[in-house]
Amino acid sequence: MIKRYKSWALLCIAAAVITGCGDKPLFDELATNRLKVVLKGTFESNGPRDWQAPLWTATDHGSLNDLTSAGETTAGKATAAPRKFMLDIAEMKLNGSPFANYRHTYNLDVTDTNPFFNGTGVEFDCDDPEPKHYSKLKVYLRKLIFNNGELYHLNPSGAWEHDGALKAIFKESTIDGFDFNQLLVNSYYDSLLEQDTHINRVFPFSIVIDDGGLDYSNKDEETVLEVRFVIKNFVKKYEYDSYNDDGYHQVGHYWAVSDWLREMKADEEPLGGNLLAVARAYVPGKVGSISGQNTTGVAGYAVAVPDPKTIADYFISSTAVPRPPCNDIACEDSPKTPYLPAGNSVESFLDYYLKYEQYKHRHNEFYNFVGTDSSNTDYEDAWNAYEDYVKDYRIPPLATYVPSGSNYSLENVPLGKTYNVYFIPASIFNNAELPHAGEAGQLGPLSVTVNGDESGRDF
Repeated sequence: MIKRYKSWALLCIAAAVITGCGDKPLFDELATNRLKVVLKGTFESNGPRDWQAPLWTATDHGSLNDLTSAGETTAGKATAAPRKFMLDIAEMKLNGSPFANYRHTYNLDVTDTNPFFNGTGVEFDCDDPEPKHYSKLKVYLRKLIFNNGELYHLNPSGAWEHDGALKAIFKESTIDGFDFNQLLVNSYYDSLLEQDTHINRVFPFSIVIDDGGLDYSNKDEETVLEVRFVIKNFVKKYEYDSYNDDGYHQVGHYWAVSDWLREMKADEEPLGGNLLAVARAYVPGKVGSISGQNTTGVAGYAVAVPDPKTIADYFISSTAVPRPPCNDIACEDSPKTPYLPAGNSVESFLDYYLKYEQYKHRHNEFYNFVGTDSSNTDYEDAWNAYEDYVKDYRIPPLATYVPSGSNYSLENVPLGKTYNVYFIPASIFNNAELPHAGEAGQLGPLSVTVNGDESGRDF
């Protein structure tokens, strides 16, 4: 009798497995991925602006203090603009819960037609998470690489020579390029803190899921989690210092995300805090659009933020971006020690000792100002206030580029929500910069409640 009960129980379990939930077999449920993660390398959610040349600003970045772009040609080879962007992600988590425990690598052409840069996006494999609300995505970044980095060294006669391309490891192979992810671990602000060795900004890289977060339900056939890293038109060239095996001073020139938000100065390495991203979620079939025409006479960006938020909740003033100075003395940061001279070079030795004497003088000034009086907190307070402000910069969930006189459309906008829509002229910020708040020419807000395809929202 007992055996018959066991057999009947097993049959019931088998029937439950085959039947599944509702009208669909459980095996079909297991085989279906209802969550789709899409990665984009654009500020815009759709309709991104074409790559702008040059990728760097009109003058050399401040970190190129030893060898300028003009000097690269004299040294043997100029650093060409990058043509490849390589991305290596270990996994992703939602609110700390694993759902995409798959390593993915992407070798992407730096073109307007590549899906990562044209607004389409590339997929990242994942499993369906538990149905509930999620507010944060954690991305475990292993590599971020641009190619076309170059290495140079200072020879005994005091002239720079080209040593070849910078090298990196990607997909367990040596390739031409520079992994700038290693410089994103800390910001310069982090380096000033006593706990700087315990700070890691990219493993994991925390991204807010904007516009209400992700309310995942397995009753929807598909939910899209769109993740945008600001890469396109947000690139600069930098310089880092090192020594070669002969003890000669080397510099590497490499490409990385712009330091517009957190400035990187000469002889510094920390670039953290400058990788910017946003995530948003929507259910295909439960979306509309916001469209209109740009009648301003200038090109720009249509940007939408969820009501009651305004553009001030996302952008910050351009006047607040520069790093804080040290008030009464002519220094902004702790002075950097000069690099040792090249062997057998009288000129480089003389240059080194001159810089070293300057360094000692500036270090004494700096130490006297910030290190000897415990009641003097001006320097600390200024940096804390600066970081508290710049960290509030957010990428808006919806944005598109609009040429002058053209129509625009913000796509895949969740139904039933109200948005404040703005127009930001492209002329008010330079290449490798992002829109500011309160600048001349900014228009809006237009309040739009999305119940379908909302048109006629002209600027």
